[in-house]
Amino acid sequence: MMAELLRMALRNAFRYRRRTVLTCLAIAFGLGLTIVGMALFNGVEKTSLDHIKDSETAHFLVYPAQRSADGLPSAMPRRPLGGLVGPNGRRPPGGLIANPDALAARLRSLPGVAGVECRLRCAATLINGQDELPVTAIGIEAENDPAVFRIRESLAAGKFLEAGERAALLVGNGLARDLGLSAGDLCSLRLFAIDDESDWNAIDLQVKGVFVSGNPRLDRAAVFLPLPLLQKSLGVGDRAGEIALRMRNEKDLDNAKMAITSVLKESGFQGKVLGFWEAAAGLVEVNRLRSRLHAIVPLIMLLVAALGVVNTMLMAVMERTREIGLLRAMGFRQREVLLLFVLEGGLIGFLGSAASCLIGGLSGWYLESHGIDIAFLLGREVADIAAAIYPIQDVFRADLNFGMLAFALVFGTTVSIACSFYPAWRAVRLDPVAALRRP
Repeated sequence: MMAELLRMALRNAFRYRRRTVLTCLAIAFGLGLTIVGMALFNGVEKTSLDHIKDSETAHFLVYPAQRSADGLPSAMPRRPLGGLVGPNGRRPPGGLIANPDALAARLRSLPGVAGVECRLRCAATLINGQDELPVTAIGIEAENDPAVFRIRESLAAGKFLEAGERAALLVGNGLARDLGLSAGDLCSLRLFAIDDESDWNAIDLQVKGVFVSGNPRLDRAAVFLPLPLLQKSLGVGDRAGEIALRMRNEKDLDNAKMAITSVLKESGFQGKVLGFWEAAAGLVEVNRLRSRLHAIVPLIMLLVAALGVVNTMLMAVMERTREIGLLRAMGFRQREVLLLFVLEGGLIGFLGSAASCLIGGLSGWYLESHGIDIAFLLGREVADIAAAIYPIQDVFRADLNFGMLAFALVFGTTVSIACSFYPAWRAVRLDPVAALRRP
């Protein structure tokens, strides 16, 4: 009997083809936009986390307990301050790591650690002739940095820093463009003392390379130079401001954090361990809030599509009143008539949802492969605002997965089935004798 009802439902669904096609298109368009929106926001969140992890914090960042979270690299302010800053913009006393190499060696011995690097950062201005722009100067260990970050892989011109270099730096492509710099050019860097920004020191350097990390917070306002050179210029001895760690496996980061914390306690180090997901917690929350707000439009469209299903099924009931009476007279029970109309509505929903998976899947695949250029689509001003929120340079890419398509298919079909119950209930309430008498 079930097979017969399904065959009848399939035939009835295409009895009025234009109406069915329009209803399916409404479902497909609404759910297709939902898939694209989900994939795009998922991609923005994933890309943001990757950029923070690959260019700012690695998997973990170890910093002194006196250091305020306001000074973390992931929250780089518009006016670059010292990397070890408090809420008032000043570094609290003792905000540097003494003997960081010994602590880094102990952390490097932990199982699962792929790389460890000591870093130091401070406020600075980069000078090229008469032009001068504020930047964050970051001292790195050239021999250890490639195992922790992805700056070397993002070089667009020139070469990466080498251990022992004393007069070279790397510049982000946005900053290089603004100052008219390229690999091989000479420039000056004005470094502000961490404890007192009124005290500064200027050094002459050569641009060794230009990088394009994709993170505007680095590409537009950061320079990298050898850690020993920055330490010497600031007069901080061999102290560092932070220690970054990259793990080989991201699946067990919670246990890795516990192991790192244990080593710090055994070493007597009064500091904190920050995971990259914690550094980006505010960013992720903003992204999720925006995704909820932006989901309103496709949900409204889906509501319109649901009303279309209700309208289609009600019209089917009204137009097939005599047919319903004939079915009842032939012995069809109320639940079988109810199931017939529910199956019909479910088939329409399934076809519309399948079409949405095709539309959303192809669109999501395109956005994942090629991305969407915000500057081209919405203008430079909007792109700059987006860059201030997300660590992404202009091109936003989607991240499509099978779960999104499965959700759309199940959700659309379920909603259509639910919307078919009222028309089906109207159908089973018809009196068979009265229904047969209708013209």
